[in-house]
This record gives sequence, structure tokens and C-alpha cells, in this order.
Amino acid sequence: MREADVGSAITGVVVSMVIGLVVLTKIRAAVRARRPTAAARGTVVRVVSRGWNVAVPCPDVEFLDRDGGRHVFESTYGRSGNPWPVGSQVEVCYDPRDPQNAELSGAEAFGMMIPFLVAGGAILAIILTLYMMNASHSYP
Repeated sequence: MREADVGSAITGVVVSMVIGLVVLTKIRAAVRARRPTAAARGTVVRVVSRGWNVAVPCPDVEFLDRDGGRHVFESTYGRSGNPWPVGSQVEVCYDPRDPQNAELSGAEAFGMMIPFLVAGGAILAIILTLYMMNASHSYP
């Protein structure tokens, strides 16, 4: 295998791992958001740019729990284009024993992104498989 092919293969593996970690992080957040058993309608009270690499608009949401208690949480979900302007209504999932453990519902947070993530992952898997098959045939 040529040196350039090894470098390309390593780059492909690293990129795949980074994409996989991002997708896994989002899936874990969605599972965590579904774990709480209570749901409520919330109102976006402000939008703040958050992120460790690329900052994107993330909503701060106010909601009332089952007992009428008012809570505000900082969502970890964000998207470019800010689909949650101040004043918009959103679905919230929260833990009734600890209402501060709240997040946007999975459908609210991901919406149409899920099919694109699945399709992108499938395309990436096919491309990497074809690349690896081609690389294995280039041995003398």
C-alpha cells in the first residue's frame, strides 16, 4: 500500500470516528431527554450561542411543572438558523422528581434531522466499505 493511500485511510477512519462520536452524543442526549416521564409545553425566553467548537443558537426555555412550579433550563440542543425564536412554544421533557433535569423533547430537538443523519451515516458506511475493498485489492 502506498504512503498516500495509508494517509487517506487514516484520515477516513479519523473522520468516521469524529462523525460517529457526534452522532452518538446526539443519540445519548435524545435518550436522556426521553427518560424523564413528564412532558410540558415551554416558552423560549432567550436564545444564546453555545458550543465548544462552533457556537450555534440554543434556546433557554421556561415551563411549568405538574405542580405549577416555574422552571427555566438551558437547552443543550442547538441548530443554525435558530428554529426557536424567543416566544415560540416547544415541547419539554423533564423528570418530575427533579424538574431542573429538563430538555427539549427528541422530536422537537431533532425533527427532520434524524432521516438525514441516518442517510448520511449509510452513505458514509458504503463509501468507506468501497474504499477499504479497493485498498485491499491494491496489495501486490
